[in-house]
Amino acid sequence: LLATGSEDTDERQTIKLWDSASGRLARGWFGGRGTVSALAFAPDGRTLASAHLDAKGGVRLWDVATGQLLAELPGRAGKARCVAFHPSGRWLAAGWADGTAAIWDVAERRRVHDLDGHVGSVQELAFSPTSELLATASSDGTIRLWDAASGRLRKILEGGKFLSVAFSPDGATLAAA
Repeated sequence: LLATGSEDTDERQTIKLWDSASGRLARGWFGGRGTVSALAFAPDGRTLASAHLDAKGGVRLWDVATGQLLAELPGRAGKARCVAFHPSGRWLAAGWADGTAAIWDVAERRRVHDLDGHVGSVQELAFSPTSELLATASSDGTIRLWDAASGRLRKILEGGKFLSVAFSPDGATLAAA
């Protein structure tokens, strides 16, 4: 499946799932308040996380099979820009326009770490596939590498207004744009 979120229908802020082989719409539902700014599937494919551009900083978990809302995770005030699942499915991270990020324990539906330090919007984030690192890319010209288990900042990389970040499959290389 391919997941999309947009404002392209009469029901704005819609989440849609597409059959990637045929290109046909499999199902869709109203995503709730705020434009859907990002989507991420859990590693098992059963849960979809959505970030929303609303005043409450919406981060929501959805049942992929039914489109039912499973949880609205308590976040920060402001616009949620990005979401990413840890490869184990244990944690979910999100980033906001105010320069903050957070990590939740997915099973317990509780926020375990607040990641503060960026002075520009967190545009994208990614967990390393081979370690417990979380990279946050910001418009402030930095990428911050966090220890996902402890929430501690490990390193700051500088170099431009970053919109995207991704680890290589072996976790040895970090790419940013």
